[in-house]
Amino acid sequence: NWINSRYPFETSKEGYQLLIQLLDSNENLLRENMNLIMAQGDPQYVMAFGEMLYEVKPCLKAYGETWSQDEYGHPGFQRVYIKLKSFQRFTETWATLERCQADGLFDKHISDSEKAGKGGFQPQTIRMASIGGGPAFELLAIKLFFERIAPNVPLELISLDLQPSWKQYVDLLGFKFFHWNIYDGNLLEKLSLNAGELTYVVISYVLIYCTDDQTMDMLTSLLRDDLVRAIIVSERSEATAGVQLMEKRGVKVAKLMDQSYGKDERQTVFIDDQTIMHSTAGRTKKELTPVFPNVPFSEHKEARQKGNHPLHWRPFHEESRRNWRNDRNRGQNFRYNRRDDYKRDPFYRRR
Repeated sequence: NWINSRYPFETSKEGYQLLIQLLDSNENLLRENMNLIMAQGDPQYVMAFGEMLYEVKPCLKAYGETWSQDEYGHPGFQRVYIKLKSFQRFTETWATLERCQADGLFDKHISDSEKAGKGGFQPQTIRMASIGGGPAFELLAIKLFFERIAPNVPLELISLDLQPSWKQYVDLLGFKFFHWNIYDGNLLEKLSLNAGELTYVVISYVLIYCTDDQTMDMLTSLLRDDLVRAIIVSERSEATAGVQLMEKRGVKVAKLMDQSYGKDERQTVFIDDQTIMHSTAGRTKKELTPVFPNVPFSEHKEARQKGNHPLHWRPFHEESRRNWRNDRNRGQNFRYNRRDDYKRDPFYRRR
């Protein structure tokens, strides 16, 4: 079991080794982050204020957005984000990729890797852009995943985000970063690519804030005009409005999550060619033994279906976002985590 004792997650030895690799990568990010915190003045205040932003989410109550761009750019906030959010972003991306593989999306790359391993064959580069990629935990998961399933295929991984200060962390992980607003469009122009040169787009927890015709038209154009092979989407809600909007545009949507206990659109793939995935082509998916078996957390679905929900928890079910305005107690009992006192922080002591 790891991370959350209230909603326990489990993994195998393989998953443990992956999480160790994540923590090893985070060490460099946290060291750089401590330098930024020390430059702000009183490090204990900076970290305490950042932890308050992460926990209380004042922007969510006021404007319906989890955190503002200014909050994302706060070094104290970024420290908590790196320590905690990295696990969610990494494991959920890994689980999404596993489900994509079971549904046949990556069969071409596995075959290309096998051909390249025998010699005399040069596979096409897999180029993936993560929209709203932040410090690139999704890209780290993608890198490690493709090193296992298609080790002979070259990868180029790109993070795009509205908050420019994530760049320093993305650079440390060895990926490319572009400051970009999804409403600006022209993604290939931003990346200096031609049609067909961007293989996949990955979108994690962004569409909830931009489920509108402009964004859906842009994503449809990526598939049909820019020849992106697929758009891989992770969202919080089991009912994701973007799915219906894309289907109305004739885009095929593969739902990766088990639908046995009702609609679950938290992990989906948008494609224009329905033959590249088993579920959209009418074929049977491959058997899957997940490394992180209950990611994202799904035990509540069976309990809810049976009319008994002892877990006292569920992910977002609203079409847009959770309404915190009636949660009057949120943040009132916040206490700074003294265990993160800067003088006890190993990255401070190493200075």
